[in-house]
Amino acid sequence: IDSVLRQTYQYFEIIVIDDGSNDDTYQVVQSINDSRIRYIRLDRTKGAAAARNEGILQANGELIAFLDSDDIWMSKKLEMQVNTFLNDDVGLCYTSILLIDEKGKVVGKHKATHSGYIFKKLLKKNIIGSASSVMVKRNCLDKCGLFDESLTHREDYDLWLRIAKHYKTASVRKTLTIQYVHNAFRLSTDFSKRITSYTYF
Repeated sequence: IDSVLRQTYQYFEIIVIDDGSNDDTYQVVQSINDSRIRYIRLDRTKGAAAARNEGILQANGELIAFLDSDDIWMSKKLEMQVNTFLNDDVGLCYTSILLIDEKGKVVGKHKATHSGYIFKKLLKKNIIGSASSVMVKRNCLDKCGLFDESLTHREDYDLWLRIAKHYKTASVRKTLTIQYVHNAFRLSTDFSKRITSYTYF
């Protein structure tokens, strides 16, 4: 939340979707005095796709950006991405991502290098990467649909493909997203769910 509040582009709303957590998320959000923040708690844990979809449905803006709770944005992320949507054909924009482990060590970088109609490239590999780097137009979601809640893995990749099939993708090569890589359990490490989702996908 702090990394969003520090953005150079300040015309935004922050919608915090609490996916049935058992930590102090509510108390943390309530401690931040900013009228642009809305807190919504789901009645039970529904997964990443459902949580993101709820945020989309609650949002008022024409552009939607995603930020997972363990990632952060650099201060110019929104400004630079909003500017890419001056091109009417662009439906999705993503940035380069810096990968950092739990000790604060840089362990990799995902470079945003592909733009335009990238559907065929995207079929081979998820070259867009983390949802935390992505901004999309709402009207693209109206046409292509939301995240597939039946998927427990790769639900973001599925949506990127559906958007890229109809719209141009813009890449911001500057590293504007930081993703923290944890050794602890993550949904993506549950291999049975990964296999099920890959098969369906």
